[in-house]
Amino acid sequence: MKNKPRRVPSPPATTRKRIIFHLHTRHSVDSNLAPRDIVAFAAANGIQVLAPTDHHTILGAREIRELGAEHGIETIIGAEFSTDHGDIIGLFIEEDIFARKAQEVIEEIHAQGGLAILPHPYRHHHLTDQVLDSVDGIEVFNARLTEQLNRLAGELAALLKKPSFYGADAHLLPELGLVRTEVEVHGGEPLRAAVARGLHPVQLQATRPAHIYRSKMIASARRRTPLRYLRSLSKMLLCQIRDRRH
Repeated sequence: MKNKPRRVPSPPATTRKRIIFHLHTRHSVDSNLAPRDIVAFAAANGIQVLAPTDHHTILGAREIRELGAEHGIETIIGAEFSTDHGDIIGLFIEEDIFARKAQEVIEEIHAQGGLAILPHPYRHHHLTDQVLDSVDGIEVFNARLTEQLNRLAGELAALLKKPSFYGADAHLLPELGLVRTEVEVHGGEPLRAAVARGLHPVQLQATRPAHIYRSKMIASARRRTPLRYLRSLSKMLLCQIRDRRH
Protein backbone atom coordinates (compact mmCIF):
# COMPACT_ATOMS: atom_id res chain seq x y z
CA MET A 1 0.00 0.00 0.00
CA LYS A 2 1.43 3.32 -1.07
CA ASN A 3 1.88 6.02 1.52
CA LYS A 4 -0.21 9.10 0.87
CA PRO A 5 1.88 12.23 0.40
CA ARG A 6 1.86 14.45 3.44
CA ARG A 7 0.24 17.80 3.11
CA VAL A 8 2.56 20.62 3.92
CA PRO A 9 0.67 23.20 5.95
CA SER A 10 0.40 26.57 4.27
CA PRO A 11 2.06 29.47 6.04
CA PRO A 12 -0.41 31.70 7.86
CA ALA A 13 -1.82 34.46 5.68
CA THR A 14 -0.31 37.88 6.27
CA THR A 15 -2.52 40.94 6.19
CA ARG A 16 -1.54 44.59 6.41
CA LYS A 17 -3.65 46.97 8.45
CA ARG A 18 -3.50 50.73 8.02
CA ILE A 19 -2.73 52.44 11.32
CA ILE A 20 -2.26 55.99 12.62
CA PHE A 21 0.10 56.01 15.60
CA HIS A 22 0.65 58.89 18.05
CA LEU A 23 -2.30 61.26 17.98
CA HIS A 24 -3.98 63.42 20.58
CA THR A 25 -7.56 64.34 21.43
CA ARG A 26 -9.16 67.20 23.36
CA HIS A 27 -8.17 65.29 26.50
CA SER A 28 -4.65 66.63 25.85
CA VAL A 29 -4.18 70.24 26.88
CA ASP A 30 -2.77 71.21 23.47
CA SER A 31 -5.29 69.50 21.18
CA ASN A 32 -8.85 70.28 20.11
CA LEU A 33 -9.46 67.03 18.24
CA ALA A 34 -12.78 65.40 19.07
CA PRO A 35 -12.70 61.57 19.21
CA ARG A 36 -15.75 61.48 16.94
CA ASP A 37 -13.92 63.49 14.26
CA ILE A 38 -10.89 61.20 14.50
CA VAL A 39 -13.06 58.11 13.98
CA ALA A 40 -14.91 59.78 11.09
CA PHE A 41 -11.57 60.56 9.41
CA ALA A 42 -10.37 56.98 9.89
CA ALA A 43 -13.58 55.51 8.50
CA ALA A 44 -13.47 57.78 5.45
CA ASN A 45 -9.81 57.07 4.70
CA GLY A 46 -9.53 53.32 5.16
CA ILE A 47 -7.69 53.47 8.48
CA GLN A 48 -8.23 50.19 10.32
CA VAL A 49 -6.33 50.84 13.56
CA LEU A 50 -5.96 53.95 15.70
CA ALA A 51 -3.36 54.40 18.44
CA PRO A 52 -4.29 57.54 20.42
CA THR A 53 -1.72 58.78 22.93
CA ASP A 54 -3.09 61.65 24.98
CA HIS A 55 -0.92 63.28 27.61
CA HIS A 56 -1.24 61.38 30.90
CA THR A 57 -4.67 59.90 30.24
CA ILE A 58 -6.33 57.06 28.34
CA LEU A 59 -9.77 58.73 28.38
CA GLY A 60 -9.50 59.81 24.74
CA ALA A 61 -8.40 56.35 23.66
CA ARG A 62 -11.36 54.79 25.46
CA GLU A 63 -13.78 57.14 23.71
CA ILE A 64 -12.23 56.34 20.35
CA ARG A 65 -12.45 52.60 21.06
CA GLU A 66 -16.17 52.88 21.76
CA LEU A 67 -16.88 55.03 18.70
CA GLY A 68 -14.54 53.12 16.41
CA ALA A 69 -16.15 49.77 17.16
CA GLU A 70 -19.25 50.96 15.29
CA HIS A 71 -17.10 51.24 12.14
CA GLY A 72 -14.99 48.11 12.62
CA ILE A 73 -11.96 50.20 13.61
CA GLU A 74 -9.60 48.71 16.18
CA THR A 75 -8.19 50.97 18.88
CA ILE A 76 -4.97 50.52 20.80
CA ILE A 77 -5.40 52.04 24.24
CA GLY A 78 -2.40 54.21 24.99
CA ALA A 79 -1.06 57.45 26.42
CA GLU A 80 2.06 59.62 26.44
CA PHE A 81 3.60 60.13 29.87
CA SER A 82 6.07 62.86 30.86
CA THR A 83 8.93 61.51 32.96
CA ASP A 84 12.21 62.66 34.46
CA HIS A 85 13.96 61.42 31.29
CA GLY A 86 11.42 62.62 28.73
CA ASP A 87 8.19 61.30 27.26
CA ILE A 88 7.34 57.60 27.19
CA ILE A 89 4.38 56.19 25.25
CA GLY A 90 2.50 53.21 26.58
CA LEU A 91 0.47 51.08 24.15
CA PHE A 92 -1.97 48.28 25.00
CA ILE A 93 -2.55 49.54 28.53
CA GLU A 94 -5.88 49.70 30.36
CA GLU A 95 -5.14 52.02 33.26
CA ASP A 96 -3.58 55.44 33.70
CA ILE A 97 -0.05 55.58 35.08
CA PHE A 98 0.82 58.14 37.75
CA ALA A 99 4.55 57.48 38.19
CA ARG A 100 6.86 60.14 36.76
CA LYS A 101 10.20 58.35 36.85
CA ALA A 102 10.97 56.88 33.44
CA GLN A 103 11.91 53.42 34.63
CA GLU A 104 8.85 53.16 36.86
CA VAL A 105 6.60 54.20 33.98
CA ILE A 106 8.16 51.60 31.68
CA GLU A 107 7.82 48.91 34.34
CA GLU A 108 4.16 49.80 34.89
CA ILE A 109 3.47 49.67 31.15
CA HIS A 110 5.02 46.21 31.01
CA ALA A 111 3.12 45.13 34.13
CA GLN A 112 -0.10 45.96 32.28
CA GLY A 113 1.04 43.84 29.35
CA GLY A 114 1.77 46.88 27.23
CA LEU A 115 4.54 48.12 24.95
CA ALA A 116 6.79 51.03 25.95
CA ILE A 117 7.72 53.24 23.00
CA LEU A 118 10.30 56.04 23.08
CA PRO A 119 8.89 58.99 21.08
CA HIS A 120 11.04 61.75 19.53
CA PRO A 121 14.18 60.58 21.39
CA TYR A 122 16.19 63.71 20.57
CA ARG A 123 13.60 66.23 21.76
CA HIS A 124 13.38 66.92 25.50
CA HIS A 125 14.97 63.61 26.49
CA HIS A 126 17.82 62.65 28.76
CA LEU A 127 18.66 59.24 27.37
CA THR A 128 20.24 56.57 29.52
CA ASP A 129 21.31 53.02 28.76
CA GLN A 130 18.68 51.71 31.16
CA VAL A 131 15.83 53.53 29.43
CA LEU A 132 17.07 52.59 25.96
CA ASP A 133 17.41 48.93 26.94
CA SER A 134 13.94 48.85 28.52
CA VAL A 135 11.81 50.34 25.74
CA ASP A 136 10.20 48.08 23.14
CA GLY A 137 10.46 50.44 20.19
CA ILE A 138 11.57 53.88 19.03
CA GLU A 139 9.69 56.54 17.11
CA VAL A 140 11.97 57.16 14.12
CA PHE A 141 9.72 59.70 12.44
CA ASN A 142 7.65 62.39 14.10
CA ALA A 143 5.76 64.78 11.84
CA ARG A 144 6.53 67.72 14.14
CA LEU A 145 10.30 67.28 14.09
CA THR A 146 13.07 68.31 11.71
CA GLU A 147 14.53 65.92 9.18
CA GLN A 148 17.80 65.86 11.13
CA LEU A 149 16.20 64.82 14.43
CA ASN A 150 14.19 62.11 12.70
CA ARG A 151 17.32 60.82 10.96
CA LEU A 152 19.13 60.60 14.30
CA ALA A 153 16.18 58.70 15.78
CA GLY A 154 16.31 56.23 12.89
CA GLU A 155 20.03 55.70 13.40
CA LEU A 156 19.45 55.10 17.11
CA ALA A 157 16.79 52.46 16.44
CA ALA A 158 19.07 50.72 13.92
CA LEU A 159 22.00 50.78 16.34
CA LEU A 160 19.93 49.29 19.17
CA LYS A 161 17.99 46.97 16.83
CA LYS A 162 14.69 48.29 18.15
CA PRO A 163 11.43 48.18 16.15
CA SER A 164 10.59 51.41 14.33
CA PHE A 165 7.47 53.52 14.82
CA TYR A 166 6.27 56.47 12.75
CA GLY A 167 4.22 59.09 14.59
CA ALA A 168 1.77 61.67 13.30
CA ASP A 169 1.84 63.45 16.67
CA ALA A 170 -1.42 64.94 15.44
CA HIS A 171 -3.10 67.59 17.60
CA LEU A 172 -5.30 69.19 14.92
CA LEU A 173 -7.57 67.79 12.22
CA PRO A 174 -5.28 68.75 9.27
CA GLU A 175 -2.47 66.69 10.82
CA LEU A 176 -4.37 63.40 10.89
CA GLY A 177 -3.54 62.35 7.35
CA LEU A 178 0.12 63.31 7.34
CA VAL A 179 1.58 60.03 8.60
CA ARG A 180 0.10 56.67 7.67
CA THR A 181 1.68 53.35 8.38
CA GLU A 182 0.85 49.67 8.19
CA VAL A 183 1.25 46.80 10.61
CA GLU A 184 1.78 43.25 9.35
CA VAL A 185 -0.47 40.71 11.04
CA HIS A 186 0.40 37.03 10.56
CA GLY A 187 -2.57 34.71 10.58
CA GLY A 188 -4.75 35.13 13.64
CA GLU A 189 -2.05 36.52 15.92
CA PRO A 190 -3.01 39.22 18.43
CA LEU A 191 -2.59 42.80 17.26
CA ARG A 192 -0.14 43.43 20.09
CA ALA A 193 2.26 40.77 18.74
CA ALA A 194 2.14 42.39 15.30
CA VAL A 195 2.67 45.93 16.59
CA ALA A 196 5.59 44.75 18.75
CA ARG A 197 7.54 44.11 15.52
CA GLY A 198 7.15 47.76 14.50
CA LEU A 199 5.32 49.63 11.76
CA HIS A 200 5.88 50.06 8.02
CA PRO A 201 5.70 53.58 6.55
CA VAL A 202 3.18 54.35 3.81
CA GLN A 203 3.12 58.14 3.88
CA LEU A 204 5.42 60.45 5.85
CA GLN A 205 4.73 64.16 5.67
CA ALA A 206 5.88 66.94 7.98
CA THR A 207 3.49 69.16 9.92
CA ARG A 208 3.34 72.81 8.97
CA PRO A 209 4.89 75.02 11.67
CA ALA A 210 1.65 77.02 11.82
CA HIS A 211 -0.14 73.95 13.15
CA ILE A 212 2.40 73.56 15.93
CA TYR A 213 1.87 77.15 17.07
CA ARG A 214 -1.89 76.68 16.81
CA SER A 215 -1.74 73.79 19.27
CA LYS A 216 0.42 75.92 21.57
CA MET A 217 -2.31 78.55 21.46
CA ILE A 218 -4.84 75.94 22.54
CA ALA A 219 -2.66 74.99 25.49
CA SER A 220 -2.11 78.63 26.47
CA ALA A 221 -5.83 79.37 26.36
CA ARG A 222 -6.62 76.42 28.60
CA ARG A 223 -3.84 77.32 31.01
CA ARG A 224 -4.89 80.98 30.96
CA THR A 225 -1.47 82.30 30.00
CA PRO A 226 -2.34 85.22 27.68
CA LEU A 227 1.23 86.33 26.93
CA ARG A 228 2.18 82.87 25.69
CA TYR A 229 -1.05 82.78 23.69
CA LEU A 230 -0.19 86.08 21.96
CA ARG A 231 3.38 84.97 21.23
CA SER A 232 2.13 81.75 19.66
CA LEU A 233 -0.53 83.66 17.73
CA SER A 234 2.03 86.03 16.22
CA LYS A 235 4.30 83.13 15.24
CA MET A 236 1.39 81.22 13.72
CA LEU A 237 0.41 84.24 11.61
CA LEU A 238 3.98 84.69 10.38
CA CYS A 239 4.10 81.01 9.38
CA GLN A 240 0.81 81.32 7.51
CA ILE A 241 2.14 84.35 5.60
CA ARG A 242 5.27 82.37 4.62
CA ASP A 243 3.15 79.39 3.54
CA ARG A 244 1.06 81.63 1.24
CA ARG A 245 4.18 83.10 -0.36
CA HIS A 246 5.44 79.63 -1.21
